[in-house]
Amino acid sequence: MGINIGSISTNLVLIDDEKNVIAYRYLRTKGNPRQAVREGMDSLQEQFKHRLTIRGIGTTGSGRYLIGMN
Repeated sequence: MGINIGSISTNLVLIDDEKNVIAYRYLRTKGNPRQAVREGMDSLQEQFKHRLTIRGIGTTGSGRYLIGMN
């Protein structure tokens, strides 16, 4: 999973083992990067009916230090 957390938008992308994009989310950050990431993650979990195994996450963008996945 890749997550780009910017001041305007937050983008989440999932790739499979062959590096194919299997899902993507674009959300407005609205000054709350944690909420934007949470909404994106919830949406992806719903799409995959909670059968999603995330093996790694990379973050970029101005909000990458604020997000702390806890």
